[in-house]
Amino acid sequence: MVYFPWDGSGLVWNEYCRDNYKVIPTGSKTGRAIIFFSGNGLYFPNTKEEFTEKVIRQNRYEWENISSDRLIRQHYELVILVRDVYKQWYVNGINPSYNSVDKVAGLLREITSGFEVTTCGSSAGGYAAVLFAGLMGAERFFSISGQFSIVDQVAEEKAPFVYYNASHSDKNKYYDISVITHRGGGYYLWPSECEIDKAQHELVKDNPTLTILPFKTKQHGSTIPSYCFPYLLSRTKEELSSILSRVKHDTPINPHFFAFRIMPGFTFVRYAGEWLIRRAARYIVKPFMKILRL
Repeated sequence: MVYFPWDGSGLVWNEYCRDNYKVIPTGSKTGRAIIFFSGNGLYFPNTKEEFTEKVIRQNRYEWENISSDRLIRQHYELVILVRDVYKQWYVNGINPSYNSVDKVAGLLREITSGFEVTTCGSSAGGYAAVLFAGLMGAERFFSISGQFSIVDQVAEEKAPFVYYNASHSDKNKYYDISVITHRGGGYYLWPSECEIDKAQHELVKDNPTLTILPFKTKQHGSTIPSYCFPYLLSRTKEELSSILSRVKHDTPINPHFFAFRIMPGFTFVRYAGEWLIRRAARYIVKPFMKILRL
């Protein structure tokens, strides 16, 4: 049995028939564009109620908050948000007009013609960031806990569209992108204690075109603090090379140590302080208040 949202629901089809991409001019004249790809965290759990709330009512794209950050808007002239409402690694593209990876790549090439392009995404969005960067000839990509092979998803209940298209050469040719090489350079950030990511890392650990950054975290999709991303994504390649030369790549990196390296000192202290306060409220204050109520 195939479950929502892959069960032929008219609710999802109606949203699939929309553009499912946004192009946002920032006003900065930098000649740079960044494309953020939504992953399978676009909505969860896979229920009609959650889909209605996140996709229909909120019109949500992943990375919206980070893409609206002042640093991103200063560094990039164009911000582009892309999503696959079926959450199937973009196998069927983003809408009926652009219903394949190749057609989406053609659309994005047209939109970003003349721009220096960066792509970014997490998990399935990270897979898309690598794939489309290669197809578009992008300057660089950032894959956060992304997949390099979705061959293991060829199981009807896990990923129905991947399963249905497994025998179609125009679709399945991108199921394994682990041998991809990239002229501009790509950054792969992954949680070193997550079993899912360990398997994906094994596929590319010897790829010389990747800058691989392991982080001492356990959760899939979790690498550096979210407040650090605008600083990472707005660094030039030369600045990143200088910063990363002082970071050990052969042992898992403490996410907050990395943030300290990427961010200005005072800014890091402010954000880190806010993060500590939120953690304290979650793990100390709230449990203590529950005890008092008892």
